[in-house]
Amino acid sequence: MKTATLPPIRVAPDFRLELEAKLVNAKKIKARRITYRVLFSKAVAEDLEQLFDFALQRELNSATGDLNIADKAVQAIKDGIAFLTTSPFACRKVGASSFVRELTN
Repeated sequence: MKTATLPPIRVAPDFRLELEAKLVNAKKIKARRITYRVLFSKAVAEDLEQLFDFALQRELNSATGDLNIADKAVQAIKDGIAFLTTSPFACRKVGASSFVRELTN
């Protein structure tokens, strides 16, 4: 990001006093946090269930299986969803709608 220095601006003393008084008496504006809803299609919900079942079954069949793997996968998906709720436009746009986004790794 490029930066620049702005030259000082001269204003009438009475105007400056008026502005400063307004700034001192101004109420702080509390910023609202914007969040978005993440909606799953029926196919995605089914895919997530299959993913959990697959990860759990794979670990059960493994000699060195780690049953926490399925939980870690679920947590990673939850983290992705949380990211989408606060920063959806950081994700890749899908289709014609500007509001449909894709979360990828």
